[in-house]
Amino acid sequence: MLQTAVGLEPIKTAKQLKNQKSFYQIFWIFLVTGISAVLAFLMITDGPSFSDLAWIIFWICVVAVAIQPRLGIHIIIFMTLVGDKNVSWWFPFTKNFSSEESLLFYSNSFSFSPLEIFIVLTALMWVLKGILRRDLRIKTGPLFWPAAVFTFFMAAGLIYGLTSGGNTNIALWESRAIFYIFAMLVLTTNLIKDKEHINTLFWMIILALFFEGIIGSYTLIYSYDFKISEIETLFDHSASIHTNIYFLFLIAGFLFKKVSGTKKALLLLMIAPVALTYLASQRRSAFLSLGIALALLFVLIYRERRYLFRFIVPPLVVVVIAYTGVFWNSSNALALPAQAVKSVIAPEATSEKDLSSNLYRITENANSEFTIHQRPLTGVGFGNKFYILYPLPDISFFEWWEYITHNSIIWIWMKAGFFGFASMIFLVALSILIGMRAVINLPKSELRVIGITMILYLIMHFIFAYVDISWTDQSMVLVGTTMGLLNVFREIAEKPEIVPEPRWPWQRLKTA
Repeated sequence: MLQTAVGLEPIKTAKQLKNQKSFYQIFWIFLVTGISAVLAFLMITDGPSFSDLAWIIFWICVVAVAIQPRLGIHIIIFMTLVGDKNVSWWFPFTKNFSSEESLLFYSNSFSFSPLEIFIVLTALMWVLKGILRRDLRIKTGPLFWPAAVFTFFMAAGLIYGLTSGGNTNIALWESRAIFYIFAMLVLTTNLIKDKEHINTLFWMIILALFFEGIIGSYTLIYSYDFKISEIETLFDHSASIHTNIYFLFLIAGFLFKKVSGTKKALLLLMIAPVALTYLASQRRSAFLSLGIALALLFVLIYRERRYLFRFIVPPLVVVVIAYTGVFWNSSNALALPAQAVKSVIAPEATSEKDLSSNLYRITENANSEFTIHQRPLTGVGFGNKFYILYPLPDISFFEWWEYITHNSIIWIWMKAGFFGFASMIFLVALSILIGMRAVINLPKSELRVIGITMILYLIMHFIFAYVDISWTDQSMVLVGTTMGLLNVFREIAEKPEIVPEPRWPWQRLKTA
């Protein structure tokens, strides 16, 4: 019984599933009680310390992954998304143990992060448990080999950069997050095994975005006094694209009518801090990406619920046109999405700030194109500067401005050569195709809405990547997890569920 509960033997019956859940409940009661006792002791002896609390949480998570490797996926995705280097600079999960501002600072010689520790730990515990159970099977799925090929070319770009005079430190910082894609794809593919796992993982993403919104709202209220127009950006560049997941799921949940009323109410209660920080982030590319994703969502609505499409879309188009016209020349915070549309339709009429940003990107793209023409097959390699034929405005405050460009799609070609670029395009396109094949014919359910949301996230992310820096820790963890989910989505959706035996007498009567 104990071996089944801790995962050393596979679960085959509803009774075994019930035993496992009971074991976890008892385990967490004792664990929380023990941690409370440790905290009380520390407060009595040395006084409270946020660093001590961070280390306690770290070791709790380590124990949780040792007991159940699948929890490693949940911990990684939540802890990665909830922190942001701009507003929560002290948050340690994606920072190295050598970062002195981190609550988990340990030593200047430890140049790896808790994120990487948990990726390795999750993989080791998964493999170890598989060996102990004598049923270790590495599930690949259709995306494994395309992701492996892409990772191979990224590694080749790193090796080429280091052997051709590239800066070792910069090369590793440029490329390290890219390797998270393959790691998270493999772990998610093998550890997420049923519908409940998918649902739990997705809601970990939603909750992380909500807590990130609370942190951002707090920062906005107490640091900027609600003056959104005075800040350049509140969150890191790619954070707004992650937030788009929340808005898409909220809208899709109401349109497809398969998300429970309780969850819809919960999503609506979350909207204030999420929306406030989303506007404060001021990312035009995020607004446009969300608009494109919504257009694709309405295409699906037209396919399945044409009466609803006719009822919603024409009035919505009128409202959007009217909104854009009203806020065309406004600098108000509410005008930010309209200004994003304006930057595409009439870029010459945008503000001086937006014009400067557009001009920088145009010049940067010209330099990227020149660099690619010089080394089309190999690229310059990670750690090497791209060629600057046309002088760029001074943004020396960004220390890697000579290495990393805003166009993150072309940047892959510039760094890893044509084959790295081609393998990336193939992997992304195949992920979207496989995801659509998995969800398009599924019965209408919340699981299907989650699948549609994750597919649209991939599309949004790589639209965003065309105009902004996107190969960051947060984005790569989320992209890899999304690809892993889509890799097994169809298999899980068609898999019969194990229903645990009713625990209480009235539940047994209801079942009978």
